[in-house]
Amino acid sequence: MLPRSIKDEFASNSINNGPTESKSVIEQIEKASVDDVPSDRDQYDGSGLNRSNSAERKLVKKLDMRIMPSLWAMYFLNYLDRSAIAQARLNGLEKHLGLVGSQFNVCVSILFVGYTLVQSYSGLLAVRCLLGIAEAPLYPGAIYLLSLFYPRREIATRQAILYSANILAISFSGLIAAATFATLDGKNGLFGWQYLFIIEGCVTFGIAIIAIFMLPDHPLATRWLTPEERELAQYRMDADSVGIEPSKGAIAGLKQAVVDGKLWVLVILQTLHLAACGFNSFFPTVVSALGYNSTLTLVLTCPPYLSAGVGAVLLAMSSGKHNERAWHITASMLVAIVGFIISCVTLDVGARYTSCFLFCIGAYAANSIILGWIATTCSQTQEKKAASLSIVNMFANASFIYTPYLYPMSDGPKYLMANAANASFTFCVIICTWILKFWLMAENRKIHRSSDKDKRLFAY
Repeated sequence: MLPRSIKDEFASNSINNGPTESKSVIEQIEKASVDDVPSDRDQYDGSGLNRSNSAERKLVKKLDMRIMPSLWAMYFLNYLDRSAIAQARLNGLEKHLGLVGSQFNVCVSILFVGYTLVQSYSGLLAVRCLLGIAEAPLYPGAIYLLSLFYPRREIATRQAILYSANILAISFSGLIAAATFATLDGKNGLFGWQYLFIIEGCVTFGIAIIAIFMLPDHPLATRWLTPEERELAQYRMDADSVGIEPSKGAIAGLKQAVVDGKLWVLVILQTLHLAACGFNSFFPTVVSALGYNSTLTLVLTCPPYLSAGVGAVLLAMSSGKHNERAWHITASMLVAIVGFIISCVTLDVGARYTSCFLFCIGAYAANSIILGWIATTCSQTQEKKAASLSIVNMFANASFIYTPYLYPMSDGPKYLMANAANASFTFCVIICTWILKFWLMAENRKIHRSSDKDKRLFAY
Protein backbone atom coordinates (compact mmCIF):
# COMPACT_ATOMS: atom_id res chain seq x y z
CA MET A 1 0.00 0.00 0.00
CA LEU A 2 1.08 3.59 -0.51
CA PRO A 3 2.50 5.31 2.61
CA ARG A 4 -0.05 7.55 4.32
CA SER A 5 2.19 10.63 3.92
CA ILE A 6 2.22 10.17 0.16
CA LYS A 7 -1.52 9.68 0.04
CA ASP A 8 -2.13 12.85 2.00
CA GLU A 9 0.30 14.88 -0.08
CA PHE A 10 -0.98 13.39 -3.31
CA ALA A 11 -4.58 14.18 -2.43
CA SER A 12 -3.71 17.74 -1.42
CA ASN A 13 -2.11 18.37 -4.82
CA SER A 14 -5.13 17.22 -6.80
CA ILE A 15 -6.92 19.88 -8.77
CA ASN A 16 -10.42 20.11 -10.17
CA ASN A 17 -11.46 17.17 -8.02
CA GLY A 18 -13.29 17.14 -4.71
CA PRO A 19 -11.85 15.25 -1.71
CA THR A 20 -14.07 12.25 -2.20
CA GLU A 21 -13.22 11.84 -5.86
CA SER A 22 -9.47 12.27 -5.25
CA LYS A 23 -9.56 9.64 -2.53
CA SER A 24 -11.40 7.16 -4.72
CA VAL A 25 -8.93 7.59 -7.58
CA ILE A 26 -5.96 7.10 -5.27
CA GLU A 27 -7.57 3.97 -3.86
CA GLN A 28 -8.07 2.62 -7.37
CA ILE A 29 -4.40 3.25 -8.19
CA GLU A 30 -3.38 1.60 -4.92
CA LYS A 31 -5.52 -1.43 -5.63
CA ALA A 32 -4.08 -1.75 -9.14
CA SER A 33 -0.50 -1.50 -7.91
CA VAL A 34 -0.35 -3.53 -4.70
CA ASP A 35 3.14 -5.03 -4.29
CA ASP A 36 4.31 -3.02 -7.30
CA VAL A 37 4.97 0.22 -5.43
CA PRO A 38 7.98 0.62 -3.12
CA SER A 39 6.93 0.33 0.51
CA ASP A 40 9.01 3.40 1.39
CA ARG A 41 9.25 6.60 -0.54
CA ASP A 42 12.99 6.55 0.18
CA GLN A 43 13.26 3.66 -2.24
CA TYR A 44 11.41 5.34 -5.07
CA ASP A 45 14.16 5.66 -7.68
CA GLY A 46 12.55 8.15 -10.03
CA SER A 47 11.81 5.63 -12.72
CA GLY A 48 8.09 5.50 -12.10
CA LEU A 49 6.29 2.60 -10.48
CA ASN A 50 7.57 -0.94 -10.81
CA ARG A 51 7.57 -1.93 -14.47
CA SER A 52 5.36 -4.92 -13.73
CA ASN A 53 2.58 -2.40 -13.12
CA SER A 54 0.43 -2.54 -16.23
CA ALA A 55 -1.30 0.75 -15.36
CA GLU A 56 1.95 2.66 -15.48
CA ARG A 57 3.24 0.90 -18.58
CA LYS A 58 0.02 1.82 -20.34
CA LEU A 59 0.28 5.43 -19.15
CA VAL A 60 3.90 5.88 -20.24
CA LYS A 61 3.16 4.36 -23.64
CA LYS A 62 0.19 6.68 -24.07
CA LEU A 63 2.27 9.71 -23.11
CA ASP A 64 5.08 8.69 -25.46
CA MET A 65 2.74 8.19 -28.40
CA ARG A 66 1.12 11.60 -27.93
CA ILE A 67 3.93 13.81 -26.72
CA MET A 68 7.12 12.66 -28.39
CA PRO A 69 6.10 12.63 -32.10
CA SER A 70 4.51 16.08 -31.83
CA LEU A 71 7.40 17.71 -29.99
CA TRP A 72 9.98 15.97 -32.17
CA ALA A 73 8.37 17.09 -35.42
CA MET A 74 7.99 20.68 -34.25
CA TYR A 75 11.54 20.93 -32.97
CA PHE A 76 12.91 19.30 -36.12
CA LEU A 77 11.20 21.92 -38.27
CA ASN A 78 12.07 24.66 -35.80
CA TYR A 79 15.76 23.97 -36.24
CA LEU A 80 15.44 23.26 -39.95
CA ASP A 81 14.04 26.78 -40.37
CA ARG A 82 16.71 28.53 -38.37
CA SER A 83 19.61 26.59 -39.93
CA ALA A 84 18.44 27.21 -43.50
CA ILE A 85 20.52 30.38 -43.62
CA ALA A 86 23.72 28.32 -43.34
CA GLN A 87 22.79 26.37 -46.49
CA ALA A 88 21.50 29.49 -48.25
CA ARG A 89 24.99 30.96 -47.96
CA LEU A 90 26.27 28.25 -50.33
CA ASN A 91 23.55 29.16 -52.85
CA GLY A 92 24.67 32.77 -53.20
CA LEU A 93 22.66 34.43 -50.43
CA GLU A 94 25.42 36.93 -49.68
CA LYS A 95 25.88 37.82 -53.34
CA HIS A 96 22.16 38.11 -54.08
CA LEU A 97 21.47 40.36 -51.08
CA GLY A 98 24.73 42.27 -51.33
CA LEU A 99 26.01 41.21 -47.90
CA VAL A 100 29.55 42.33 -47.15
CA GLY A 101 31.99 42.04 -44.27
CA SER A 102 30.38 40.65 -41.12
CA GLN A 103 26.78 41.26 -42.23
CA PHE A 104 26.11 37.53 -42.67
CA ASN A 105 27.43 36.93 -39.13
CA VAL A 106 25.08 39.62 -37.84
CA CYS A 107 22.13 37.94 -39.58
CA VAL A 108 23.02 34.65 -37.91
CA SER A 109 23.34 36.21 -34.46
CA ILE A 110 20.22 38.42 -34.71
CA LEU A 111 18.01 35.29 -34.51
CA PHE A 112 19.09 34.90 -30.90
CA VAL A 113 18.46 38.54 -30.07
CA GLY A 114 14.85 37.48 -30.53
CA TYR A 115 15.41 35.16 -27.64
CA THR A 116 16.41 37.78 -25.05
CA LEU A 117 9.95 40.05 -47.00
CA VAL A 118 13.68 39.46 -47.88
CA GLN A 119 15.13 41.63 -50.64
CA SER A 120 18.02 43.21 -48.77
CA TYR A 121 20.33 42.99 -45.79
CA SER A 122 17.85 44.96 -43.65
CA GLY A 123 15.00 42.69 -44.74
CA LEU A 124 16.92 39.54 -43.89
CA LEU A 125 17.90 41.07 -40.56
CA ALA A 126 14.25 41.86 -39.71
CA VAL A 127 12.97 38.41 -40.71
CA ARG A 128 15.68 36.61 -38.72
CA CYS A 129 14.83 38.69 -35.65
CA LEU A 130 11.12 37.91 -35.97
CA LEU A 131 11.91 34.23 -36.48
CA GLY A 132 13.90 34.23 -33.27
CA ILE A 133 11.05 35.85 -31.34
CA ALA A 134 8.52 33.33 -32.69
CA GLU A 135 10.73 30.31 -32.03
CA ALA A 136 12.02 31.39 -28.63
CA PRO A 137 9.41 29.63 -26.42
CA LEU A 138 9.44 26.27 -28.22
CA TYR A 139 12.46 24.47 -26.83
CA PRO A 140 12.27 25.60 -23.18
CA GLY A 141 8.51 25.01 -23.33
CA ALA A 142 9.06 21.50 -24.69
CA ILE A 143 11.60 20.71 -21.96
CA TYR A 144 9.22 21.99 -19.29
CA LEU A 145 6.38 19.90 -20.74
CA LEU A 146 8.51 16.76 -20.59
CA SER A 147 9.52 17.57 -17.00
CA LEU A 148 5.81 17.61 -16.03
CA PHE A 149 5.25 14.01 -17.13
CA TYR A 150 8.56 12.11 -16.93
CA PRO A 151 10.60 11.43 -13.74
CA ARG A 152 14.37 11.67 -13.64
CA ARG A 153 15.21 8.20 -14.96
CA GLU A 154 12.89 8.67 -17.94
CA ILE A 155 13.39 12.30 -18.84
CA ALA A 156 17.00 12.21 -20.09
CA THR A 157 16.17 9.66 -22.79
CA ARG A 158 13.10 11.62 -23.90
CA GLN A 159 15.06 14.85 -23.99
CA ALA A 160 17.78 13.13 -26.01
CA ILE A 161 15.17 11.92 -28.49
CA LEU A 162 13.79 15.46 -28.66
CA TYR A 163 17.27 16.92 -29.09
CA SER A 164 17.97 14.43 -31.86
CA ALA A 165 15.44 16.46 -33.86
CA ASN A 166 17.83 19.40 -33.61
CA ILE A 167 20.78 17.29 -34.67
CA LEU A 168 18.97 15.51 -37.50
CA ALA A 169 17.51 18.80 -38.74
CA ILE A 170 21.01 20.17 -39.16
CA SER A 171 22.09 16.86 -40.67
CA PHE A 172 19.31 16.62 -43.25
CA SER A 173 19.11 20.35 -43.88
CA GLY A 174 22.14 20.03 -46.15
CA LEU A 175 20.52 17.23 -48.17
CA ILE A 176 17.19 19.09 -48.37
CA ALA A 177 18.97 22.26 -49.42
CA ALA A 178 21.05 20.43 -52.04
CA ALA A 179 17.91 18.93 -53.61
CA THR A 180 16.08 22.28 -53.51
CA PHE A 181 18.94 24.23 -55.05
CA ALA A 182 19.47 21.60 -57.76
CA THR A 183 15.81 21.44 -58.84
CA LEU A 184 14.26 24.85 -58.11
CA ASP A 185 17.04 27.41 -58.35
CA GLY A 186 15.99 30.10 -60.86
CA LYS A 187 12.45 28.80 -61.33
CA ASN A 188 9.80 31.53 -61.65
CA GLY A 189 12.37 34.20 -60.94
CA LEU A 190 13.25 32.92 -57.45
CA PHE A 191 16.58 31.70 -56.16
CA GLY A 192 16.94 28.25 -54.63
CA TRP A 193 17.42 29.64 -51.12
CA GLN A 194 14.12 31.54 -51.42
CA TYR A 195 12.29 28.31 -52.28
CA LEU A 196 14.01 26.68 -49.33
CA PHE A 197 12.64 29.31 -46.94
CA ILE A 198 9.13 29.06 -48.41
CA ILE A 199 8.89 25.24 -48.34
CA GLU A 200 10.21 24.86 -44.82
CA GLY A 201 7.97 27.64 -43.50
CA CYS A 202 4.79 26.11 -44.95
CA VAL A 203 5.51 22.62 -43.58
CA THR A 204 6.26 24.07 -40.13
CA PHE A 205 2.92 25.90 -40.05
CA GLY A 206 1.00 22.73 -40.94
CA ILE A 207 2.68 20.60 -38.25
CA ALA A 208 2.01 23.27 -35.62
CA ILE A 209 -1.74 23.12 -36.32
CA ILE A 210 -1.78 19.32 -35.85
CA ALA A 211 0.20 19.54 -32.60
CA ILE A 212 -2.47 21.74 -31.00
CA PHE A 213 -4.69 18.67 -30.72
CA MET A 214 -1.93 16.23 -29.71
CA LEU A 215 -0.04 17.85 -26.85
CA PRO A 216 -1.09 17.59 -23.17
CA ASP A 217 -1.49 20.21 -20.47
CA HIS A 218 -0.74 19.64 -16.79
CA PRO A 219 -0.89 15.96 -15.67
CA LEU A 220 -4.15 16.60 -13.79
CA ALA A 221 -5.69 18.65 -16.62
CA THR A 222 -4.96 16.64 -19.77
CA ARG A 223 -8.17 15.96 -21.65
CA TRP A 224 -7.09 12.69 -23.30
CA LEU A 225 -6.06 11.02 -20.02
CA THR A 226 -8.62 9.22 -17.86
CA PRO A 227 -9.08 10.48 -14.27
CA GLU A 228 -7.07 7.50 -12.98
CA GLU A 229 -4.25 8.17 -15.45
CA ARG A 230 -4.13 11.83 -14.45
CA GLU A 231 -3.73 10.94 -10.79
CA LEU A 232 -1.07 8.34 -11.57
CA ALA A 233 0.82 10.79 -13.78
CA GLN A 234 0.85 13.36 -10.96
CA TYR A 235 1.89 10.79 -8.35
CA ARG A 236 4.90 9.74 -10.42
CA MET A 237 6.17 13.32 -10.44
CA ASP A 238 5.41 14.08 -6.78
CA ALA A 239 7.26 10.94 -5.70
CA ASP A 240 10.30 11.94 -7.78
CA SER A 241 10.80 15.52 -6.52
CA VAL A 242 13.39 16.49 -3.90
CA GLY A 243 12.03 18.78 -1.17
CA ILE A 244 8.67 19.25 -2.84
CA GLU A 245 6.81 22.33 -1.62
CA PRO A 246 3.27 23.61 -2.10
CA SER A 247 2.81 26.07 -4.94
CA LYS A 248 2.92 29.75 -3.96
CA GLY A 249 2.42 31.27 -7.39
CA ALA A 250 4.55 32.26 -10.37
CA ILE A 251 6.32 35.22 -8.72
CA ALA A 252 7.26 33.12 -5.69
CA GLY A 253 8.55 30.40 -8.01
CA LEU A 254 10.70 32.94 -9.85
CA LYS A 255 12.13 34.17 -6.54
CA GLN A 256 12.84 30.60 -5.45
CA ALA A 257 14.77 30.00 -8.67
CA VAL A 258 16.75 33.25 -8.56
CA VAL A 259 18.00 32.72 -4.99
CA ASP A 260 19.03 29.10 -5.59
CA GLY A 261 22.79 29.16 -6.16
CA LYS A 262 22.71 25.79 -7.90
CA LEU A 263 20.68 27.32 -10.70
CA TRP A 264 23.43 29.83 -11.49
CA VAL A 265 26.03 27.08 -11.72
CA LEU A 266 23.69 25.38 -14.21
CA VAL A 267 23.28 28.69 -16.09
CA ILE A 268 27.06 29.04 -16.50
CA LEU A 269 27.39 25.35 -17.40
CA GLN A 270 24.74 25.44 -20.14
CA THR A 271 25.90 28.82 -21.46
CA LEU A 272 29.42 27.46 -21.94
CA HIS A 273 28.02 24.28 -23.46
CA LEU A 274 25.91 26.11 -26.05
CA ALA A 275 28.80 28.47 -26.78
CA ALA A 276 30.82 25.37 -27.72
CA CYS A 277 27.94 24.33 -30.00
CA GLY A 278 28.11 27.65 -31.85
CA PHE A 279 29.72 25.90 -34.80
CA ASN A 280 26.31 24.64 -35.95
CA SER A 281 25.40 27.78 -37.94
CA PHE A 282 28.79 27.65 -39.67
CA PHE A 283 29.19 23.91 -40.07
CA PRO A 284 28.70 23.96 -43.88
CA THR A 285 31.28 26.73 -44.06
CA VAL A 286 33.70 24.73 -41.92
CA VAL A 287 33.17 21.59 -44.03
CA SER A 288 33.58 23.61 -47.24
CA ALA A 289 37.16 24.26 -46.09
CA LEU A 290 37.84 20.61 -47.03
CA GLY A 291 37.85 21.82 -50.64
CA TYR A 292 34.80 20.14 -52.19
CA ASN A 293 32.04 21.74 -54.29
CA SER A 294 28.90 23.12 -52.63
CA THR A 295 26.69 20.07 -53.34
CA LEU A 296 29.20 17.58 -51.94
CA THR A 297 29.87 19.89 -49.00
CA LEU A 298 26.16 19.86 -48.10
CA VAL A 299 26.11 16.06 -48.33
CA LEU A 300 29.21 15.76 -46.14
CA THR A 301 27.54 17.74 -43.34
CA CYS A 302 25.07 14.88 -42.83
CA PRO A 303 27.11 11.94 -41.37
CA PRO A 304 28.65 13.81 -38.40
CA TYR A 305 25.23 14.97 -37.24
CA LEU A 306 23.66 11.54 -37.73
CA SER A 307 26.40 10.10 -35.53
CA ALA A 308 25.82 12.86 -32.96
CA GLY A 309 22.09 12.04 -32.84
CA VAL A 310 22.77 8.36 -32.15
CA GLY A 311 25.44 9.26 -29.59
CA ALA A 312 23.10 11.65 -27.76
CA VAL A 313 20.37 9.02 -27.37
CA LEU A 314 22.79 6.29 -26.25
CA LEU A 315 24.50 8.57 -23.71
CA ALA A 316 21.15 9.69 -22.30
CA MET A 317 19.94 6.10 -21.99
CA SER A 318 23.12 5.22 -20.10
CA SER A 319 22.72 8.27 -17.85
CA GLY A 320 19.12 7.34 -17.08
CA LYS A 321 19.92 3.68 -16.48
CA HIS A 322 22.69 4.48 -14.01
CA ASN A 323 21.04 7.66 -12.65
CA GLU A 324 24.35 9.48 -13.19
CA ARG A 325 25.17 12.88 -14.71
CA ALA A 326 28.69 14.16 -14.03
CA TRP A 327 30.80 11.38 -15.55
CA HIS A 328 28.59 11.22 -18.64
CA ILE A 329 28.89 14.96 -19.26
CA THR A 330 32.64 14.84 -18.63
CA ALA A 331 33.20 12.00 -21.09
CA SER A 332 31.16 13.77 -23.72
CA MET A 333 33.05 17.04 -23.32
CA LEU A 334 36.43 15.29 -23.50
CA VAL A 335 35.49 13.81 -26.87
CA ALA A 336 34.53 17.29 -28.09
CA ILE A 337 37.81 18.78 -26.85
CA VAL A 338 39.81 16.21 -28.85
CA GLY A 339 37.83 17.14 -31.97
CA PHE A 340 38.35 20.86 -31.54
CA ILE A 341 42.09 20.42 -30.91
CA ILE A 342 42.51 18.32 -34.08
CA SER A 343 40.79 21.09 -36.06
CA CYS A 344 43.23 23.59 -34.57
CA VAL A 345 46.43 21.78 -35.45
CA THR A 346 46.01 20.21 -38.89
CA LEU A 347 44.72 20.89 -42.41
CA ASP A 348 44.75 17.21 -43.38
CA VAL A 349 41.38 16.50 -44.99
CA GLY A 350 40.86 13.09 -43.35
CA ALA A 351 41.85 14.30 -39.90
CA ARG A 352 39.70 17.43 -40.11
CA TYR A 353 36.64 15.49 -41.23
CA THR A 354 37.21 13.02 -38.39
CA SER A 355 37.38 15.97 -36.01
CA CYS A 356 33.95 17.06 -37.25
CA PHE A 357 32.54 13.73 -36.04
CA LEU A 358 34.27 14.05 -32.67
CA PHE A 359 33.23 17.58 -31.78
CA CYS A 360 29.68 17.06 -33.10
CA ILE A 361 29.18 13.89 -31.06
CA GLY A 362 30.89 15.26 -27.96
CA ALA A 363 29.29 18.69 -27.94
CA TYR A 364 25.73 17.57 -28.65
CA ALA A 365 25.54 14.34 -26.67
CA ALA A 366 25.45 15.99 -23.23
CA ASN A 367 22.70 18.51 -23.92
CA SER A 368 19.73 16.42 -22.84
CA ILE A 369 21.55 15.30 -19.69
CA ILE A 370 22.27 18.90 -18.69
CA LEU A 371 18.67 20.00 -19.28
CA GLY A 372 17.32 17.01 -17.39
CA TRP A 373 19.66 17.93 -14.54
CA ILE A 374 18.14 21.40 -14.41
CA ALA A 375 14.59 20.05 -14.34
CA THR A 376 15.26 17.61 -11.49
CA THR A 377 17.55 19.83 -9.40
CA CYS A 378 15.17 22.81 -9.41
CA SER A 379 11.89 20.90 -9.11
CA GLN A 380 10.70 21.92 -5.63
CA THR A 381 7.65 23.61 -7.21
CA GLN A 382 6.35 23.60 -10.77
CA GLU A 383 6.79 27.38 -10.92
CA LYS A 384 10.42 27.16 -9.81
CA LYS A 385 11.09 24.46 -12.38
CA ALA A 386 9.53 26.53 -15.17
CA ALA A 387 11.39 29.68 -14.11
CA SER A 388 14.69 27.79 -13.86
CA LEU A 389 14.40 26.33 -17.35
CA SER A 390 13.47 29.75 -18.75
CA ILE A 391 16.37 31.49 -17.02
CA VAL A 392 18.88 28.90 -18.20
CA ASN A 393 17.51 29.04 -21.74
CA MET A 394 17.61 32.84 -21.85
CA PHE A 395 21.21 33.18 -20.69
CA ALA A 396 22.52 30.13 -22.55
CA ASN A 397 21.03 31.12 -25.91
CA ALA A 398 22.58 34.55 -25.54
CA SER A 399 25.88 32.81 -26.30
CA PHE A 400 24.71 32.45 -29.91
CA ILE A 401 24.68 36.23 -30.23
CA TYR A 402 28.46 36.50 -29.96
CA THR A 403 29.76 33.08 -31.12
CA PRO A 404 29.10 33.83 -34.85
CA TYR A 405 31.86 36.43 -34.67
CA LEU A 406 34.35 33.68 -33.88
CA TYR A 407 34.04 32.52 -37.51
CA PRO A 408 35.18 35.36 -39.80
CA MET A 409 35.88 34.18 -43.36
CA SER A 410 39.40 35.54 -43.01
CA ASP A 411 40.10 32.93 -40.30
CA GLY A 412 39.46 29.98 -42.61
CA PRO A 413 40.19 27.22 -43.30
CA LYS A 414 41.41 26.35 -39.79
CA TYR A 415 39.14 28.75 -37.89
CA LEU A 416 41.74 28.65 -35.17
CA MET A 417 40.09 31.27 -32.98
CA ALA A 418 36.71 29.47 -32.99
CA ASN A 419 38.11 25.98 -32.38
CA ALA A 420 40.41 27.14 -29.59
CA ALA A 421 37.53 29.00 -27.95
CA ASN A 422 35.25 25.96 -28.27
CA ALA A 423 37.87 23.72 -26.66
CA SER A 424 38.10 26.21 -23.78
CA PHE A 425 34.31 26.36 -23.43
CA THR A 426 34.02 22.58 -23.18
CA PHE A 427 36.81 22.38 -20.60
CA CYS A 428 34.98 24.94 -18.46
CA VAL A 429 31.79 22.85 -18.79
CA ILE A 430 33.65 19.99 -17.12
CA ILE A 431 34.75 22.29 -14.27
CA CYS A 432 31.17 23.51 -13.69
CA THR A 433 29.86 19.95 -13.81
CA TRP A 434 32.11 18.85 -10.97
CA ILE A 435 31.44 21.97 -8.93
CA LEU A 436 27.73 21.14 -9.10
CA LYS A 437 28.35 17.45 -8.36
CA PHE A 438 30.24 18.24 -5.15
CA TRP A 439 27.59 20.80 -4.16
CA LEU A 440 24.79 18.25 -4.58
CA MET A 441 26.79 15.65 -2.67
CA ALA A 442 27.00 18.11 0.23
CA GLU A 443 23.24 18.78 -0.02
CA ASN A 444 22.54 15.05 0.10
CA ARG A 445 24.65 14.69 3.24
CA LYS A 446 22.52 17.40 4.87
CA ILE A 447 19.36 15.54 3.86
CA HIS A 448 20.70 12.31 5.38
CA ARG A 449 21.45 14.08 8.65
CA SER A 450 18.05 15.76 8.80
CA SER A 451 15.06 14.39 10.68
CA ASP A 452 12.90 14.58 7.57
CA LYS A 453 11.41 11.19 6.80
CA ASP A 454 11.35 12.07 3.09
CA LYS A 455 14.91 11.22 2.06
CA ARG A 456 14.63 12.03 -1.62
CA LEU A 457 18.15 12.87 -2.80
CA PHE A 458 19.58 14.99 -5.58
CA ALA A 459 20.93 13.09 -8.59
CA TYR A 460 24.40 13.83 -9.92
